[in-house]
Amino acid sequence: MRCRAVLRCIVCCGVITSGVILAFPREKKICSLEDLHKLVSNLPTQDRFELDYFFRTLIQEDSAGYVMGHAKPMVVFSYLDPNHSLRRNYRYGNISTTKAFLAKFKSRDSLFQKSLETWRKYEKRFPGSNLSFEQIRVCDPGNGKCFKELFLINKALLFNTIAENFSEFKELGFSRPEEVLQAIVSNEKSRQQIFSHHKHLGICLGYGAVNAKLFSQLATIMKKCGQYGNQAPWKQGIKEDPKVSFERNELEKRLAFSQPKTVSLSVIRSVGFRCDHSLHETQALLSNYRRAHKFLSQHFQEGQFLEKALALYMQENSHDSLSSPPAEGAR
Repeated sequence: MRCRAVLRCIVCCGVITSGVILAFPREKKICSLEDLHKLVSNLPTQDRFELDYFFRTLIQEDSAGYVMGHAKPMVVFSYLDPNHSLRRNYRYGNISTTKAFLAKFKSRDSLFQKSLETWRKYEKRFPGSNLSFEQIRVCDPGNGKCFKELFLINKALLFNTIAENFSEFKELGFSRPEEVLQAIVSNEKSRQQIFSHHKHLGICLGYGAVNAKLFSQLATIMKKCGQYGNQAPWKQGIKEDPKVSFERNELEKRLAFSQPKTVSLSVIRSVGFRCDHSLHETQALLSNYRRAHKFLSQHFQEGQFLEKALALYMQENSHDSLSSPPAEGAR
């Protein structure tokens, strides 16, 4: 009798539990900009501002829109680690907590870090299973600065890019393209090791294998000269070897910028990278990015920037009906 009573209690509790579960309907699927607008409108004002700032920074100041629009496999956005920079700046002298707080509040990097934290709080509400935000932290012992690098990865497109150029990744010890993608998405140490090579980083960023190799050669030569980036070696008092100088000049002539350095009034900036314009690969990439730029410029017209950014983020592929489909080839 006691066993029957216990069993009856379990069954009753199960029915009640099931009833409670069924009493709460599943969250309504977001299927239009109107649905997104309602959801966004119910967010706290400060959070809404920070989410808008987060996506505007990535889309308008970098090329995250192309990744979300299935035209580019990956983008990386770098910014100073605000906490590290603050400690470094205020380690001399007695600075009050109030002054340190105000300095941090004014920092653009701090605002972006805060907006990223806000996105982490809400990202599960806006599922985009094909897209992944990953991060690494890089410190430069030369100047004492620490940077955070935020990667937005289009996993399907990045996998295809890796598979097409897998011979370049075998030298890192991988046996299958899936292993490379898994290492990039799931392991910060592996991600940092892979992207420490200019060639592999350039391929993953969608700049083309040949262009990535050429830029890697240029970077190696520039390091030999005692400089990297835009600072000329003679400004550092380093005498350049004539042969090395010739190689560097030839590579710089070959690797022109993908877009002219002009001021654009468009909300969406063009994808910029060093490339050899004589290559068929480069022309195919530039054509694809031009189509994507046209689509993105149209997509973000006439307000509701945050809602449109979230709609683009939630697309599973370029044929998703959540927002207007991209132009042909913008994948």
